[in-house]
Amino acid sequence: MDILPDPVGSPGVAAAHPPTERRWDDNGRMPIDQDRPFRGAAGFYADHRYRISRQFAALVAARLGLDGSGRLLDLGCGPGILAERFAPYVREVVAADPEPDMLTEGRRRTLAAGITNIRYARASSTDLSAVSAGAPFRVVTIGQAFHWMRPQDAALGQLATVVEPAGAVVLIKPDVVGDPPLWQQRVNALVDEFLAGTPSGDHPSGRHDPFDELLRRSAFSVVEELSMEYDLIEQPSLVGALGPRYSISWVADRLGGRRAELEALARERFAWIDELPPQLRATLLPTAVDTVLVLGPAGALTGPAARGDTALVQRQ
Repeated sequence: MDILPDPVGSPGVAAAHPPTERRWDDNGRMPIDQDRPFRGAAGFYADHRYRISRQFAALVAARLGLDGSGRLLDLGCGPGILAERFAPYVREVVAADPEPDMLTEGRRRTLAAGITNIRYARASSTDLSAVSAGAPFRVVTIGQAFHWMRPQDAALGQLATVVEPAGAVVLIKPDVVGDPPLWQQRVNALVDEFLAGTPSGDHPSGRHDPFDELLRRSAFSVVEELSMEYDLIEQPSLVGALGPRYSISWVADRLGGRRAELEALARERFAWIDELPPQLRATLLPTAVDTVLVLGPAGALTGPAARGDTALVQRQ
């Protein structure tokens, strides 16, 4: 039995993921689909990826002058993590992603949470036709997805056509400070053993011009950074160590039919992670840093403490 059954969404959601047809090769592996790097990863992404805190979302919303009116486009929305964070601050969120599994997961979780002002649509940075009817948008949010939007110059050009004249594009990245804890490193090494020798996807990391050059060429002349640093309460667990790896592009496809074998070996080697005493767990809490880059024309930043091109650091 899998240690990590396919996630069923938020607590209280009874419906499981519908089964996905998979055709394994003779080695128990499924050929990867270059066009669907997150096939099968949506539930794990929603459950195990870091996300910005609600407090930081409120700070960003205030900084942008969001007052409950207008529309927000969450591009590359995944399972709707950012869409749900910003839904209280706008009239409507249009959450767009090219991966059908992500949209299905997002719709299910949004329904379970009782949020009524998020609409999901299949779209990408190269084809915004499915969301253009909702334009112009007050804000476009992109969370950990801009590197997938190739070529980035064209993506920024497309976004300039759907943002209000005084609107903004907000690039959002939640992260933690320092190296992963030892228990996470060991689980990562085991997953890497299982992935060795399997074909990897065409990941775009590092395959674009320096970010500052991209922005200088874009229609967005104002760039401001906001960040919030705080202690992250995270209880070490074997599920919590494997889940983030399953959420990464192509990992589900590359593991194929070997996932059960991987999890059995993980239980055998790392059951001690779930048995760590509370006093030791308390020493393993990482520090989280939520960061956004706000891109916009002059006048886009209307909220408190506007400083043009300077960095604004808020600490909780």
